[in-house]
This record gives sequence, structure tokens and C-alpha cells, in this order.
Amino acid sequence: MKEISCPVIKKDHGDKVSGRSLYVGDYDGEGVLTGKLLHAKVAHAKIVEVILPELPQGYLYVDRNDVPGDNNVNIVKDDTPVYARETVEYIGEPIGMVVGPDPQRGGTAALRDSGDL
Repeated sequence: MKEISCPVIKKDHGDKVSGRSLYVGDYDGEGVLTGKLLHAKVAHAKIVEVILPELPQGYLYVDRNDVPGDNNVNIVKDDTPVYARETVEYIGEPIGMVVGPDPQRGGTAALRDSGDL
């Protein structure tokens, strides 16, 4: 019970409280792609294939294979992937993202007619 009653210091805590952290609003946004996440619809399943519609020019699909280096969100522990690995563990887990240049459309137009993914 000792571990339960102790506070957990997040890995980014120091940068945030000191003001060194950068946030989305700190960037000018020029040339930034916007997107729509593709989330798991079931839990505890193997990802066999992701079928996407033909993407408009300037749009692309990114997933765990496109993350350089460590595919983890390293805040408390190093065990939460940015994008699902070979399996999804929970409903809503991010599998991939369609990104594109139009901030009004993002990946929404590309995924709109894709049905149940």
C-alpha cells in the first residue's frame, strides 16, 4: 500500500513547472498538417489490415511504422504507445491517422466514406 499513497512525478513535470515546455500554441502553424485519428472499435484484437479509401492528393496515412524511434508516450511509464502496436488493447486506442494540408478538412474528408474501420 505504500506505493499507492505516494505521488507520481511525471517525466515532463520539471519542464512544465519551469516554463520550458513548448505547446501547440507556441508554434506558428505554417506548413503543419492536420488530421483525423483512426481509433480501435474493439478491444483486445490483432490488427490484420487497415483498409483506407483512396486519399486525396496531399493526404497520407501514418501509423506506428512512421514514428521515428520510440512509439511510446513517455509521461509516467514507457508503456503507452502513440499508435497501437500489433494489437489494440482498448476501444478507442489510436491505430493511425490520416493527415493533410487543409485545416478545415484535416483527415475528415479522407475518412468520411471509409465505413467501419
